[in-house]
Amino acid sequence: MTGFISVHMNLLLHHAGMVAEIQELIVRQDYRGQKVGKELIERAGEMAVQKGCMQIEVCCSRKRSRAHHFYESCGMKNSHYKFCMQLK
Repeated sequence: MTGFISVHMNLLLHHAGMVAEIQELIVRQDYRGQKVGKELIERAGEMAVQKGCMQIEVCCSRKRSRAHHFYESCGMKNSHYKFCMQLK
């Protein structure tokens, strides 16, 4: 396998419409830098449009600056805060 993407599409009230969220995206290390990840995101976006989604989004840890640059190079913008609470 060269790469894998998992996308969840859901109607979200705070967006007032369908949103596609990338749950997981991975490209095998020896294929990184060959536009495999961009292709996966483009295909996911095409499928999301076909399903009526208004947006595609992804959550990413603040520590992963290389991933941030990658997502920005795919046309994504950092426009949200995400708040989390650890549960026991």
